[in-house]
Amino acid sequence: MWLSNWLTTIAMQLMLILMSLSGYNSHYVETDQGRLHYFETQGSGSLPPVVLLHGIGSQASDLYFIAQQLRPSVRKVIALDLPGHGLSEVPVSQLGIELFQNSIYQGLDQLLADEDPVVLMGNSLGGWQAMRYALHNPTELAGLILVSPAGAPLSDAEYLRLRQIFGVDSTAHPETLIPLLFNQPPPLPETFAQVLKGRFGSANVQALLGYLNRDQCLTAKEVAQLSPPVMLIWGEQDRIFPEELPFFKQNLPQGAEILTPSHFTHSPYLEAGMETELVEMMLNWTRSLVQDTQAH
Repeated sequence: MWLSNWLTTIAMQLMLILMSLSGYNSHYVETDQGRLHYFETQGSGSLPPVVLLHGIGSQASDLYFIAQQLRPSVRKVIALDLPGHGLSEVPVSQLGIELFQNSIYQGLDQLLADEDPVVLMGNSLGGWQAMRYALHNPTELAGLILVSPAGAPLSDAEYLRLRQIFGVDSTAHPETLIPLLFNQPPPLPETFAQVLKGRFGSANVQALLGYLNRDQCLTAKEVAQLSPPVMLIWGEQDRIFPEELPFFKQNLPQGAEILTPSHFTHSPYLEAGMETELVEMMLNWTRSLVQDTQAH
């Protein structure tokens, strides 16, 4: 495990250097549960600010490549390290799921208080929390972009499968996650697998996995009550949540845009080239939101 932890630390330090050199500022916001870390950078465009939420076992710096491509078109980009991830200092292993979510609410409430309404994008666990935040404080959001979000009700078999992937395989056999996450393996796949092992093996992530159960799943009524405009992106090559799309198709509010790219994986921002297509989808939809708002 020492090798995984060492590689995880080195990878984090390299990304911090890269993001600092690229003009990103590293900040913390205080919550009752501890400090949440986020990266922030000014954009040079006129579209609304964008806030990015990653999935479980990921971190804000993983969103660097889509943040970079958003910058020329938007006014600001913020990428948040969820509690227990990246550089955030919320002791998830000492909390429950309610306090985990409350720390996100408090952090985003503070970050967005002085911003114009933002477009909030979340993938996987981040998509689930993006929907939770949209129900908590919708007035801060101009739009909601969900990329293969978690949170749909699960069957017994689906729940056990995800527990196996994230609770067991991620640390015992991390190499098995690579074909689930990528169409084409990343450079240095063995090293990437060790970084995954280090991230998922942390006490905070393991505790969060223990807290998550089907009782916290979103209900059809909650999804239907989402008031910001919604775009849902769900790749046909999603091998993490292959069965959950119909729940959202059936229950998202009328007018939600739903895209199902044939080659997109569960977290398309991780794969070279795919992140560019994701950004194009995000920007095209955001431009249409702005045009509709101006027309009214």
